Amino acid sequence: MIALLITTAALLLLVAAMVARVTGRIGARGLYGLCAIATGVNLGPAIFYSYTVSGPINAVAFALNVWLWWHNGGGDDTKRRLSKAARRFQGVRRTAPSATRVREVAA
Repeated sequence: MIALLITTAALLLLVAAMVARVTGRIGARGLYGLCAIATGVNLGPAIFYSYTVSGPINAVAFALNVWLWWHNGGGDDTKRRLSKAARRFQGVRRTAPSATRVREVAA
């Protein structure tokens, strides 16, 4: 019953995203993002209940929508934050110890 409710909610989000795109309320990036959310939500019950047909279909649709969202500028803020954080780190060259000495203990 819960899987049916989750699937219905995800499909309603998917339909709403498509209607919003057709009417011009959101762009392609927004459509891909909302479709990724909808297919990701729909993927949960498919994995939990081991649906062998809809599970892989939802997984591929989720991956495709996330990829399209990312490559249409959806991840620009994330890319900017990652590159800003990466600038703070600088590599430090360290040499490995050449040999270890064993200290003899006088008995």
